[in-house]
Amino acid sequence: MSTRLTINLKDGILDVDGSEDFVRSVYEDFKGEVAKRLTISPATPKEIEAAPITVSETIERRADRPRKAHARRVSSTGAGQKPRPARYKPTFDPTLDVNGLVEFYDSVNPEKIPEKILTFAVFLRDQKNILSCTADHIYTCFYTVKDRTKIPEAFEQAFRDTQSRTHFIEVTSLQDITVTIPGNNKFEEMKKRSKAAA
Repeated sequence: MSTRLTINLKDGILDVDGSEDFVRSVYEDFKGEVAKRLTISPATPKEIEAAPITVSETIERRADRPRKAHARRVSSTGAGQKPRPARYKPTFDPTLDVNGLVEFYDSVNPEKIPEKILTFAVFLRDQKNILSCTADHIYTCFYTVKDRTKIPEAFEQAFRDTQSRTHFIEVTSLQDITVTIPGNNKFEEMKKRSKAAA
C-alpha cells in the first residue's frame, strides 16, 4: 500500500510517495528544515523560481542511504560514560636506598621542579647505580627531602613537563626514566652554580 505526502515549500508542503514508514521518515527529516526556512528567511516566489530545491533528488538519496545506528557509550558503571583510565598515584618505595640523598641534594641546591627531578635521577644513577629509575623512585626521593621542598601535586605531569620543556630526562614510561645529555650538561651547571654561591 502506497502512501502519499505533499509538501509545497511556499506553503511548507513536500510531495512524497512510498510506504507509510518511508513517508513518515522523510516527513520527520524535512519538517524541521522546512519550518526553519519559512520562519527564518522566507523565500519570495521569484527566489523559489530562481533557485528551486530539488526535493525528489534529496529523497532518493535518503531512501538509498542506509540508516545510521547511533553509537552507544560503553561504561563499566552502566551510566552511559566511557570508563576513565586509571590515573597514576605515586608510591613510596621502602626498599630504595636513599642514604646520602640529603647531602647530595644540598650540594647542588636545585631550584625548580625540573632541576629537582634531574637531581634525583642523577643521584640514583651515579650514587645507587640505577641507570633507569621509576616515578616511584623519584617520589621516594622527594619524600626523603620533604623538609626542603614540596612534592609536586601534579606529579605525573611534572615528568612530562620536564621532558618536553627542558629535555633533562627521557620518559619512555613512568617505569623507565633516564637522564639525557642536556640533563647531564644542566647538572654540571648546577654544581658550578652551587659552588659559586657557597
